[in-house]
Amino acid sequence: MGRLVHFEIHVDDMERAKNFYGEVFGWRFEDWSEYAGMPYFGAVTGDENEPGINGALMKRQSPPPELNQPLNAFACTLGVEDFDSI
Repeated sequence: MGRLVHFEIHVDDMERAKNFYGEVFGWRFEDWSEYAGMPYFGAVTGDENEPGINGALMKRQSPPPELNQPLNAFACTLGVEDFDSI
């Protein structure tokens, strides 16, 4: 199985989310909105010379889950050597 290489957290309030993750975890953000075609901020989660992954905050595309609904949280991307051979 491939290594986890990217994550996306779907958010309703981008500025609130950037402030939260920035303050709590020390993440910094790069605006990739033009590339993504929507509000999308790359999350740099640490020093590139240390183990770990980076990800992004993206604008939620549908209503958030209602109270007591199952989890509706984030997407993870795995790296693979050869997708067609899987």
